[in-house]
Amino acid sequence: MWWIVPLTAAYALVAAFSVRFRRRYRRIVNAPVTLRPPDEELTLYEVAYLGFRHRQVARTALAAMALSGRLEAKDEVLTITDPVPRDDIEAEVVKVMGLAPRRESWERMHRFDKSAVINAVGDRLAGQGLIGSPTLHGAAERARGHLVGILNLAWILGAVATGLAVPEPGSCLVPIGATLLLLVVGMWRLNPEPYRSSSLTDAGPAALKDHEARHPCWAPRSHDDLSDEDAVLLGIVARRGPFRDRLVPLDRAVDRPVSHRMTEDIREAPGLGGGI
Repeated sequence: MWWIVPLTAAYALVAAFSVRFRRRYRRIVNAPVTLRPPDEELTLYEVAYLGFRHRQVARTALAAMALSGRLEAKDEVLTITDPVPRDDIEAEVVKVMGLAPRRESWERMHRFDKSAVINAVGDRLAGQGLIGSPTLHGAAERARGHLVGILNLAWILGAVATGLAVPEPGSCLVPIGATLLLLVVGMWRLNPEPYRSSSLTDAGPAALKDHEARHPCWAPRSHDDLSDEDAVLLGIVARRGPFRDRLVPLDRAVDRPVSHRMTEDIREAPGLGGGI
């Protein structure tokens, strides 16, 4: 009857990590929401986050620093000339990009995707019912990943239990059936759709669309006294993403070149070591 030990361990682990995942999911569903006042304007970073999420918030901060002369981009080299940040987002940009002149800064842009500082912008919007909380969703995704690992371990423990039960006539069918049942239930618990769809809302896109309708030529406030033309340019960056006019050199410094994108697409193609 030694096969009961690994099988019990498998059930205990799957149960514990399933409960953990469920708790993370419930935090998303039960997160408190205080509706945003209808007359409250979206801030610069909120507009960027609603439209393009993490990297666009960082790009907007980079644009603001470039337009105010605190950052230079030339020949694909990015240099922060004034390292004193005006807000938490700029502090994160300085931290990620560094103070030394840097070529191919686009290689560091992915670091903003998991930035807790930028997550705070999303969490603030989530608290107003505009989007789902990036922090809570990140915790749920990590818990789901841990549960996947535990299910793999449960399969191994089930195989061990089956091996231990082989010497006992007729007993090996019990751990096989119990393991299959455990894996089926565990896979069912892995379904991410309930907690992902629980935070889907049209409030964020609607707020962004309303903002664009009320401010067709938006010139947002920044920490520096920008000219009207530069302020409008900053608003365009926050809303739509592309760097234009004076910001074209910055685009070449922080956006991945087309040649590199094509190379990565080839590497990821089926049959070449990529996805299927």
